[in-house]
Amino acid sequence: MAHVHTMGGSMLKNEMYYILSGTYMIGISQSTIEKVLIALPADIKPEYLYHSYPEHSVNVEQCAIARRYVTVSEFGQFVEETGFVTQAEKDGWSWTWEGGWTKKQGLSWQKPFGIPELDGLYVTHADTMCVLQISCNDARAYCTYLSQKIGERVSLPTEYMWEAFATVAGIPGMDQCKELSPKKNNYNLFDYCMLLIELTKKEKVLPGMVWEWTDSYFAGYPGCLPHKEYGTTYKVLRGGSYFSHPLQRAREYRFRRCPTARSPFYTFRICVMKD
Repeated sequence: MAHVHTMGGSMLKNEMYYILSGTYMIGISQSTIEKVLIALPADIKPEYLYHSYPEHSVNVEQCAIARRYVTVSEFGQFVEETGFVTQAEKDGWSWTWEGGWTKKQGLSWQKPFGIPELDGLYVTHADTMCVLQISCNDARAYCTYLSQKIGERVSLPTEYMWEAFATVAGIPGMDQCKELSPKKNNYNLFDYCMLLIELTKKEKVLPGMVWEWTDSYFAGYPGCLPHKEYGTTYKVLRGGSYFSHPLQRAREYRFRRCPTARSPFYTFRICVMKD
């Protein structure tokens, strides 16, 4: 399946991964937790592993998930046609990384870094670069717009659909993670931006560079241990980012944030439901 968007005056082709309807195994087993706990980094709490526990079967509807992220140009056309104002623009600030998490004025999907050189590169490569500083609510609004525009059921993937997609795409599971050492101190926004620009030029962009929003609430799995954060307050991100531990890039790892949260490490890819 190929889907073509007209965005920013150019035709961009976004190939899709087919996810066949059926039963998929989701989450991790107790044996996987025991294996990972042996070398767990100090800043990843054991409870984070149990958010992905227990492993269980889930029926997933047939769908197609984009091989590439939504681009700056694509999101820009949405804004131009609808007048949509993102959460960061409404609030006048957003989060970024400057040796630690920093709340910074003036950041948005148009200026995700607050560093002129990087924001300039981001805009220069708008036709391929993924849109950043996007909240879950912003991403859902884009999907609603695109559904109306192309006449198909477009949404964010649920986290179960996302995990099925990650399995199809060959993303390793937690039990396959061989290196769990933290590496944040070696990373900076310049390296991140340059690598993301190169990766997003490709027809297929695998998870692992930018956290990806799903349309699922952060609920506990059937038979899980209770946790105070489960419920309908947070939405789930998947995939990990450039600053993440390898464990967090595993296909089962769950990360939660408020649906209004945004940073230069959050983006999304679309899901098209198939009858």
